[in-house]
Order: sequence, then C-alpha cells, then structure tokens
Amino acid sequence: MFLLSRFAVLAAVLVPVLAGCGADQAKSTSPRTVVEATNAGDAANKGPVDPAFAPDRLRVLDPCALLQAVLPRQQTNTEATPNGDVFADCFVLSYPFDGGQKLNVTLTIGKAVPEAGRDAGELVGIRVIESQQSTRCAEKAVTQNSPPLGIVLEVDSLGTSGSSAAGQLCDPTKKMLTTILQRIHTGPPTVSSSGTAASVDPCTLADKATLDKVVGPAPSVGVDSLRDCSWRQNGLSLEVALSIEQDQAQDTAASGKPGKPVDIGSGVTAYQVDTNNGAPGCAIAWWLRNTGSTNETATVRFTNLQNVAGVDSCANAMAAAKVVATKLPKS
Repeated sequence: MFLLSRFAVLAAVLVPVLAGCGADQAKSTSPRTVVEATNAGDAANKGPVDPAFAPDRLRVLDPCALLQAVLPRQQTNTEATPNGDVFADCFVLSYPFDGGQKLNVTLTIGKAVPEAGRDAGELVGIRVIESQQSTRCAEKAVTQNSPPLGIVLEVDSLGTSGSSAAGQLCDPTKKMLTTILQRIHTGPPTVSSSGTAASVDPCTLADKATLDKVVGPAPSVGVDSLRDCSWRQNGLSLEVALSIEQDQAQDTAASGKPGKPVDIGSGVTAYQVDTNNGAPGCAIAWWLRNTGSTNETATVRFTNLQNVAGVDSCANAMAAAKVVATKLPKS
C-alpha cells in the first residue's frame, strides 16, 4: 500500500460522513463513531468496561500471537500462517478446521463497534454482539462504550452461503474469542513499544491550541480504531492516523505521483499531497520507523468538507503536522 493510500480511500467517503457519520477506513467496514469532546486532545473516552481491556493495554497486544494460539492444531504443516500487524489486524486465509473445512479468520483489536448498544450475549463477563452475514460470522466483544470499541473476531466460510452456514460458524468463533479474552486477562502476548508509536493514543497528538486554530473550538471527536482520531467542526476535519505501510518510496502518494517534500520541524522531512476526492484537502505523511519490509507511518489530513471559503487546507495540515511530529518517535 502506498504511503497515504488509506487516507485517499477515506477522503472519498468523508463528504457523506457529515450527514450520516458513516465513513470507513481502508481496513474497516464499521461506520465511524463520533463522540463529543470534553477537552481538546482528549480521547473523549469514558473508560474500559474492565481494566484488562484498557486502550493502553490493547494497543501493545500482539494480535497474530493471540490468533495463532486459538487456531485448531492440524496434523500437517501446510496450514497458513497468520499475517498482519499491531497497528491494524491479523488474519489467516484458508485455514483448515475440523472436518476439512477451510476458513478465513480475522482478529482486530480496538475496532469501532457502532452497534454496541444492541442486545448482546456475554463471554467471560464481557458483552459480545454477534453478527451474521451469509458466509460470515463476527463476534464483537465490547471493551469500552464511549467511544464504542471492541475486539472483533470474524470467520468466513469461503462461499458456503446461507444463514445456517453462518450460524454454524458462530460456535467455533465464540470458542476462539472466549480463549482470546481469557488470555488478555491472564497474560497476553505483547510487542515491544520501545522506540515505536505502538502505544501512542492518536487522540492525544493534537493539542487544544492547534485544534482551535485548525478546525475551531470544541470539535466532535471521531474514532474508527485505536490508531486514528479525527476532529470535526463547522465543515472542517482534521485526522491523525498511525499505520504500518509496505516498503515503497516514501514520497509516493496513492495517485502514483510523488508528494512534495516539506520540513515539519523536529528534524523530520515529510511529504505533502493535495487531495480532492469530493472535497478539497491536504495530507502530510512521514515514516516514523523502518522495520525492514514495512514502515511505521504517521499521516495528518485536513479536509474542507463543505468547501468553506478562505481555508488553506495545506497550511492547516502543516500546522497540525508540526505539533504531531514533536510527540512521536523519530526514525
């Protein structure tokens, strides 16, 4: 994925968000959850339902180690290996389950659960919402209510359609999720957060003075995961996200055109791209750390959702990026 590509996808859906609050990130199929801010730069978080599932703990969990541990053991060495990263999710494709059925399985930690208010079941003391769609069953453990985020395990039967097929998937999905939740309580696998942005809350990266200047006072706060945060006010939107990107040219945007190198201070060179996917905007991105074949990446995007006159999108993105850069590790 090219640098800034997740936000090119997001920009295409930001305009209808104002009307319906339904934007998707590249890795998410859940509507964006918007909550009212109490203090600018605060995650507007009323707290986890259990201290074991506090956001700062969830951010450093190793999703692939959690998933690998609950997959059924096979007698062959040909089963697929989970892939993913701590900034997004972990998945395994065509994994052989009992009876020879091969399933796709995805574990996402800290994903928006907009339907968190629905009637739910319970696993190990945590409310769990079940969702069935044709060939897929998703079990969503709600770890906090405001903003509503959770641990989501999805299993897809690869084409065996029908409500009965989806329903049959839910029992093993619940079993696996139960084990995952229990392990998070007792001693989960984690990744080292030293020198990385893995433990950073993106909602703390823009301070009140910056938000007042860029989008206005008391903006609404939106989160789609533990790795992104957006602020909106009066038709203007600022978004900060942390992600893992493939090892491609740092200056190349989703359009395939090189971005403009810009100095955002703190000894950091970033790349700026004008965006206009239904609304004028500007994105600034930079690498935080090279991990070999991938890179930890920070992206700041400003979007003028309602074409407000006299607004300089790149000047606003730059003002925010200079503040964000001071709070993140350097490569």
